[in-house]
Amino acid sequence: MKLFCHGNGYWYIRIRRGVERSTRTRDKAKAQRIFRQVEKEWLEGRLLRLDTSRVTLGEFRQEYLDHRRPLLSAGTVRRDDQALRSLAQVVGDGCLLRSITPRKITQWSGALAGRNVKAVTINSYLRHIRAALNTAVEWAKLDQAPRVKRLKEPQRRPRHFTPEQMDELLRAETNPERVRVWTFTLWTGARRQEVIDLTWERISLGRRPKARMIGKGNKERVVPLMPAAVEALGERRDIGPVFIFNLRREKRPRQVHPDSITRWFKELLDRVGIQGYRFHDLRHTAATYMVARGVDLRTVQAILGHADITTTMIYTHILSEDHLYDALLKSNFAGKMQENENRDQ
Repeated sequence: MKLFCHGNGYWYIRIRRGVERSTRTRDKAKAQRIFRQVEKEWLEGRLLRLDTSRVTLGEFRQEYLDHRRPLLSAGTVRRDDQALRSLAQVVGDGCLLRSITPRKITQWSGALAGRNVKAVTINSYLRHIRAALNTAVEWAKLDQAPRVKRLKEPQRRPRHFTPEQMDELLRAETNPERVRVWTFTLWTGARRQEVIDLTWERISLGRRPKARMIGKGNKERVVPLMPAAVEALGERRDIGPVFIFNLRREKRPRQVHPDSITRWFKELLDRVGIQGYRFHDLRHTAATYMVARGVDLRTVQAILGHADITTTMIYTHILSEDHLYDALLKSNFAGKMQENENRDQ
């Protein structure tokens, strides 16, 4: 058993390997007093295991954030904190973890909806709350996480760039390394993290070039590479990341954080004067173009890595009345209908 200080400034007691207890104080003298008391109880045999049945939401939130802060981006931890604080405002910081039921989650989401908080925002909070409660189960602070039901969101049409906008963006980008990323994303529909994580070992440049992408849930999919995407790969190498960048104060090119990609693209949009768009809209643009050019939805689903075909179906909004009419003509739908009528007669 020993007392130690985490990088966050809080003192912890390690009772045995894998079992730690926060003193919930940054005061060393106070932490030492708590440690002596715990050590005494341990030696007397009254602290054979930690009692997690009395863990409150407030206590767990602090420990959870302290655990995630060194591992994840500041933005993710901030959203974790916002979501859990929002829940605490309704159920109370002193609410026991085991007392957080689906009914209380529903009460919380209803309270936010009553304050005109958008469903998409509530669902974003729900994702962070669900992750936190699942972690509580892993840490044996909770027997079972309550079911968290998402709210129904109004369907929004995904934004996509027009060909003219894309030409303008690519002409305005002066950094060739970034041009490669914008172009490759446009022609593959890859997610931001998928582009950054792509390595040469997953590229096949044969008669039919393709890339094996690792997407959400660590699922692998094969994405065909059109000539423009192959050109965007740049100089062929045997191993290592495909997209690396020359940065200031860096001796050699390296990979970058996903937020850097987002920031660079936002700067480009501001420079060109295109408002209301983001890097992820390149993925929407790729999907929209594929659907508009007659690629069937199942193929688009496979290329984008959607788990559900209904997600892919949101891109059919671009099919105007004229486009639908032309598609029916191309399929000879009218001729087949006439054949059926003649057969019936």
